[in-house]
Amino acid sequence: AVPCGMALSPPAGRLDQATRLIDALPAGGPALVIVRGHRGAGKTTLLGYLEDVARHRKHPVIGLDASSGMSSVPYAAMAELLPETIEGLAGHQTAVRALASDGSGPRTVVIVDDADRLDEASAVAVAASVRNGDTLHVISLRSGTRVPPAIDDLLTGEAVTAIELRPLDRSAVRSVVEEHLGAPISKDAADAFADFSAGDPFALSEALQIAGDEGLFVRSMTAWGLSGRLTPSPRLREVTHSTLRAHPPPERQVIDWIAVGGALPFEIVVGISDSTVVASLEATGEVTITDDGLVHLGSALNAPSISVLCGAAKQRMIAESLVPLLDDVDLEQLDPIRLVALYRTIGAEPPPGTYGRAATRAWKTGDTHETVELARAAVAEGEQDALLLLGKALRRTGAIEETTHILADALTATEREEDLIQIAAALATVQFYDAGEPDVAARTLDDTRARLSDPAMCAQLDLMDLEFSGLGQRFRAAVS
Repeated sequence: AVPCGMALSPPAGRLDQATRLIDALPAGGPALVIVRGHRGAGKTTLLGYLEDVARHRKHPVIGLDASSGMSSVPYAAMAELLPETIEGLAGHQTAVRALASDGSGPRTVVIVDDADRLDEASAVAVAASVRNGDTLHVISLRSGTRVPPAIDDLLTGEAVTAIELRPLDRSAVRSVVEEHLGAPISKDAADAFADFSAGDPFALSEALQIAGDEGLFVRSMTAWGLSGRLTPSPRLREVTHSTLRAHPPPERQVIDWIAVGGALPFEIVVGISDSTVVASLEATGEVTITDDGLVHLGSALNAPSISVLCGAAKQRMIAESLVPLLDDVDLEQLDPIRLVALYRTIGAEPPPGTYGRAATRAWKTGDTHETVELARAAVAEGEQDALLLLGKALRRTGAIEETTHILADALTATEREEDLIQIAAALATVQFYDAGEPDVAARTLDDTRARLSDPAMCAQLDLMDLEFSGLGQRFRAAVS
């Protein structure tokens, strides 16, 4: 069974990082630890782990409640630690003492999540406490936000340890998904989760939740895969919408174009805005520019959510403006599924070959029905190579009779021996397992062997004969 609920653990190493920080406390250790990352990068999770480890080691823990809504109220973040009325120098001294460690016991840990939202008086008290050095202060800062001046002055000090929470790489994404399922996943499924989340832990958590709730996980003999496209959850869309509100119109235009059109060449992005806007977004990590000159959205901005938030009217406006700019672009470096959507939005056919590439991409993301639609369009356009993919996708939908017709036509039309092997294997598999016609499957393999000149190619079909034998079936049952 696929679990529907989950608690997303920090990537490997972050718990060890928290443990090492707490283990260093008796020897003095740092006075200030800065945890940086965008919204959803895992700052709060890491701070929670650090707090758990600190309490387990019997260290007093003080948590300050930083809130943007109370940032204009003096000592609002420290309200639970202080008398009802404090002000002036005496109030400041009282606040600093409230954060101090008791010299007779373990060192105190002060934790401030989203310290960029601290009120000024509390920020000054935290800064003074850091300089005293007897307490460990762990504060998180959201990337791209203004830091209170008192905290900003501390960031380059010698007693500061900085932790930058970067997006998860593909290997880490795969590890998290496999830990969640308790079983291996296919490479295509791992890539689908990595592409959807862009390495953002929050987006990955939501994708896993949606995949479980909607029954998208399918299991083969060796690994879990996906049976449909990952879609943004309402909570992910709301968080993304909240993040977008901070962007002025020129930046929002760039973000919307990339979300709707996929990663775009730098020249096109600069053409719709200017290099200053792009540089500003790159500085905050909200766009990245890869070596091939494409501008991507950063992990803080979930592209599928933004595309949905744009709505049909804005998507059409973007498509009408963007498509004419693609005439001189190497389209093979762009997302083919997005290209098909752009051209269809304006009622036009995409350039030749786009349907085939899009069908291949859709198959890898697990979207079977879109694969069928795109592969049909590719075949209608004359891309005979798409017949095999169409047959595989149709089989997954349960249309066995049509699958056998499609694969039989593909086998007849194919001459390359490498393609013959793949199509014959797919057709014989359907005939044997799905249609229940072992004799027909054997004839398919025999007829294909007669068309092959390479003995090594024939040997591959011999292996299928072994699988179809009684011994092969018993072995397959034992493995299952």
